[in-house]
Amino acid sequence: MKKPLHSRVFSYKELSSKGLITDLKEAAGCEIKRVCRIACGNCPNVTAGIKLDEVLIVGLKSYSVIITDAERDDLNIFLSAENIDDWLHDHHLTPRKNVVHPALTS
Repeated sequence: MKKPLHSRVFSYKELSSKGLITDLKEAAGCEIKRVCRIACGNCPNVTAGIKLDEVLIVGLKSYSVIITDAERDDLNIFLSAENIDDWLHDHHLTPRKNVVHPALTS
């Protein structure tokens, strides 16, 4: 029996500091990705230029990801996966609370 998918939202800075997400500059589709600082606030749509299929999450085999802007030069990383609660426990992560999933705002 397949386990249900669960969604959680995390800080890009936290995942990056723990080495759990690839550098988003590698998945950026814009021309200035070599000098760009993700979430620096200079690009109006920084998340639109990220190729989501190139974003890798360490320790999760099958997942989906959505990236949105957050406050204070950070990004929200929405992850959906079967074993996400075990994964966050294993890596001592705290999901963000009170962040609305982008699909629910349209």
